[in-house]
Amino acid sequence: MTPSGREMKLDTVNKRGSLPTPPCTTYSYTPFELGEYLLYGMRQSPFPILCTPPPEPGRVRVYGDALDGGFTCAPAQFTIDTREAGHGPLGISIIGQEEVLIHCLDNYDGTCLCSFFPTCSGDYTIHVTFDERAVPSSPFLCIIRPKLNPPASIVSRPHGFPICDGTACVLSASFEWFILWRDLHASLLISS
Repeated sequence: MTPSGREMKLDTVNKRGSLPTPPCTTYSYTPFELGEYLLYGMRQSPFPILCTPPPEPGRVRVYGDALDGGFTCAPAQFTIDTREAGHGPLGISIIGQEEVLIHCLDNYDGTCLCSFFPTCSGDYTIHVTFDERAVPSSPFLCIIRPKLNPPASIVSRPHGFPICDGTACVLSASFEWFILWRDLHASLLISS
């Protein structure tokens, strides 16, 4: 039965006993209305069959911080919005300095939150397809930079005394402080 309530004839494609195996009967129909069709005539019927417009990859939107770049050892996130694109399979792949695991969270509203966790800096290419066709602007280039942590510790202070002890400061003196960063050794020259 069509969404508007009219009966529709099914064409018999394959009768019992012929291919495919095990023996079954295959029927075919061509929908001419959008909406829910009901298939009657078998046990546990009716069977609902939803007829939707064809998928439109050009209407998929991809946005998020990861498309502007990111940092190592931090999640890079982006959202894929298929609400105006119809129904179809979604494909995501990321090619970069290392193999990354892609996590996708279906929001059950036609959007999907995707993230990956790069540990190496460099260029990562994000490919997004819908109905096996590239979405607008895909592939996306995500440039991952090393994450610089705040100074972890002060390694040494020449002469063993502070610039300021909380009550008095040493004026007109130069000091070289060595600060350890995660993957970086930086020196800071402080003078007054």
